[in-house]
Amino acid sequence: IMNNVPKICFNNAVILFALTAFANLMLSLQFGSGMLAGGAIGIINFYWLALTVKKSLALQKDRIKGFMAARYWIRFSIIAIVIFHLVSRNIITPAAFIAGFTLVTASTFLAVLSINSLAQKKEDV
Repeated sequence: IMNNVPKICFNNAVILFALTAFANLMLSLQFGSGMLAGGAIGIINFYWLALTVKKSLALQKDRIKGFMAARYWIRFSIIAIVIFHLVSRNIITPAAFIAGFTLVTASTFLAVLSINSLAQKKEDV
């Protein structure tokens, strides 16, 4: 899966841009920009998590837990501050943000499932 992270992020971005364009045309620019922000943060979050996991695999076993916990809180704090800033200044609507974030999360989940399914089929052959 780690080798497929850039491809998953790229595919998520393509889907996100297409649906953001649709939302801008059919709903409003504020909703579309909220979707774009939610999706972009979702993609960044996934990529950052993948990098953290990859780096943790090179650590000694006793250091992994602390490394992962520290990186989690840093990532969580930065994302929370960005979301708070965007919503509190009415730059985006929470519903649009959630729609974009959920879109990316679901797309990532389906991509990982399909990668695992293909890997499983290769092992069975």
